[in-house]
Amino acid sequence: MSLNKLTHKSPEIESKLGLEQLLQSIDHERRLRILNLFTKLGMVFLLIFGTYSGYQGYLHITAVCYSVFALLVISQLYAVRKKHEGISKGLLILSIAIMYFFLIIDGGVNGTGPLWGYIYIVLIVFIYGSPACNWLAFLFISLAAIYLFAIDPYWNNMYSDDFRVRYIASQIGIFLTARIGENALFLSQGKINQLSQDFYHAAMHDPLTNLLNRRAISDLMVYEQARTQRNEKPLSVLLIDIDHFKYINDKNGHDCGDEVIKIISNDIQAGLRVQDQISRWGGEEFLVLLPETDGKYASMVAEKICSQIACNILRCNGNEITVTVSIGVATYHKDNNLDRIIKLADERLYEAKNNGRNCVV
Repeated sequence: MSLNKLTHKSPEIESKLGLEQLLQSIDHERRLRILNLFTKLGMVFLLIFGTYSGYQGYLHITAVCYSVFALLVISQLYAVRKKHEGISKGLLILSIAIMYFFLIIDGGVNGTGPLWGYIYIVLIVFIYGSPACNWLAFLFISLAAIYLFAIDPYWNNMYSDDFRVRYIASQIGIFLTARIGENALFLSQGKINQLSQDFYHAAMHDPLTNLLNRRAISDLMVYEQARTQRNEKPLSVLLIDIDHFKYINDKNGHDCGDEVIKIISNDIQAGLRVQDQISRWGGEEFLVLLPETDGKYASMVAEKICSQIACNILRCNGNEITVTVSIGVATYHKDNNLDRIIKLADERLYEAKNNGRNCVV
């Protein structure tokens, strides 16, 4: 018998997505914390620098610093209180743009104002960390180049030609360096996320059958129990055991026994619905959760699985093997608990064994 091709939706997909979203959320929170730290440091600097400029008589610098300080305060309010990240980022970029172009146009002390632009380009890359930063950085550097080469020579003539060329070239170099570093961080984070998902999958799945393991199904049962109590709908459990498995192992070898377990697990899955969950409960035992399923329908599902497996002939090491299973069925109600239901399913499984195997109780 060939292995059945599974079209059944794997129950671990939601768990993987949940883990991926968690890792992305952690990285997002890290970025926000660092961004908030930079914003607060910028607010302190602007307040001090603006006040100092006022004492020195540079009131226009004071006015710009205080205006940008106010924008950063509003940005923080949106980020912390209203949790509106988009507006917060927009105000932060506006603040950076004002300072970036003001320092280029005004020149600062002895024409050193544009040197602060290196910090702003790096901040743009960090804030967005995506293709959006390419366009913003291109816009900032292009407008700076237009001013330095097309406007400043005919207006203030504050900078030398050598300074203009070197400034724009170094701005491009700083942006490319920051972008390469950001891409390297992104790739590293992606590998870390993949490793985390691989470790999570290994911790929650049986390596032979790739089914959920006992730990994973136990966690899932708690969720299904709570959902069943909320919806007041039944939840049924199937406990399935391969008959005479020790004999199959002893006669045909453990490799054949492993193949039998994999084939039986696929056959069980083929008889289940998308919302049903299957796990490898023990050595040759499987546990199946049937949400919103009463005892009568659960018994029908079990009978179908039992008869399907019994009809198949497996070939292993040149031998034909007929494999059967025994199944215990129990249904959860709100006045019971899952431990009691599993114990009941186990008792009925042994009853099926005592009744001659290859049957459902």
